[in-house]
Amino acid sequence: MPDTTSRRSLSFPIGNRDSVLMETFLPELRRRVWHLPGTTAACILLKRGEGTLSVGETIRPMPAGSLAWLSRSNPASFEVSAGAQGVIAQIPAPVLDRSMPFGPFAGEVRKATRQNQLHEQMDKEQFGSLVQSMETLCLEVRHQQPGAREVIDSHISLITIALWRMMREHDQEKASEPAGNLAQRFRAEIDMRLRDHPTIAEIADTLGVTRDRLNRAVFNAFEMTPKQLIHSRQMAEACRLLLDSNLQTDEIAVLLGFSDPAYFNRFFRQRAGLPPGRFRKANKGSHQPDESSSFASWP
Repeated sequence: MPDTTSRRSLSFPIGNRDSVLMETFLPELRRRVWHLPGTTAACILLKRGEGTLSVGETIRPMPAGSLAWLSRSNPASFEVSAGAQGVIAQIPAPVLDRSMPFGPFAGEVRKATRQNQLHEQMDKEQFGSLVQSMETLCLEVRHQQPGAREVIDSHISLITIALWRMMREHDQEKASEPAGNLAQRFRAEIDMRLRDHPTIAEIADTLGVTRDRLNRAVFNAFEMTPKQLIHSRQMAEACRLLLDSNLQTDEIAVLLGFSDPAYFNRFFRQRAGLPPGRFRKANKGSHQPDESSSFASWP
């Protein structure tokens, strides 16, 4: 079972019952899990490692560089892998209400905070701004200096505005290119550049979209993140070469763009459960070459 004991919790009392609860977690050699009761809104920022967010029957992977917002009345669980690092804020309704911005868009911001959101692999500037706000909340909750309440309210307001902006951008994207078309363009781009090992940011830039939009489109189309889809494609091509050719493992590694054959071996073993050589021996005799494993036919 995941370990739930290692965490640093900080709270700032608001009135007699309500408090802002901040929890920071640093890298450790074990998994950890949080059960969020849904009595408050929750903001989860994952700086490093990988996580899984479960709300009801919906389970979503949460890669490093992501932000999740959970509205009230949505019990959830959040699990992180060993080595993960991040911050969780639980914000009670009175504080959230008091932190809402004023102005013509206040109603839209409030509406955005009533919906669950997951923003994956945001651009560095946007993510850095949210990291700064979450870290400031931790500091203010920890030290509780005069004026802490006002600073806390201000940074919660900044976070809610950022959520509204990202949700607004998402709505505008939905009205433009269909997500399925973008996912297919991403898949075609991987085919052309599989051996170059491009980053998600590089592919998003080539396609002229943000990483957040690309993540949503690919996940909606294939139920995988872009990174998972790239790894799936690399594995499919590695298996095809192992079973349909007489190339040595080191040669296959080079063909697939792995400069270090040892790293290719680790990569393959983590996903197939066997090193490439043993995989070939176990499957070569029973395998029949199949056109479905070619570049043109992967999912």
